[in-house]
Amino acid sequence: MIKFLKIKYPNGRIILNVGGFFSAANGHMINRFLKLAQQYGSEAQREKLLKDLAEAKQELIRLDKEKKGDGVNVAFCKPFSPDPLWVSPRYYATLLKDQAAKLESSIKKIQGMVWGVA
Repeated sequence: MIKFLKIKYPNGRIILNVGGFFSAANGHMINRFLKLAQQYGSEAQREKLLKDLAEAKQELIRLDKEKKGDGVNVAFCKPFSPDPLWVSPRYYATLLKDQAAKLESSIKKIQGMVWGVA
């Protein structure tokens, strides 16, 4: 299931697909979002985000163990792909491990933050 995080700030709002963003975005984009979220998000939102990231990581680990390359699993792993229905098995396995590592890195960053300080 896709999880979303909504952060409102003075000039607008961001609605973020948690698993898709944190597993595919580069470090600079993640840091920019976390700076905004830390300033305008609540501590309850931070806790929910941590829970959602842990669930997304567990889903990637489950998919890696099952070694399935069907369209649904690959679409989760390649959220921005023009053709999410086909990937080589080697690319798929590497992608799962890379994305799980990205999610773990984001979890560690967020655990050390306090939100709602603005």
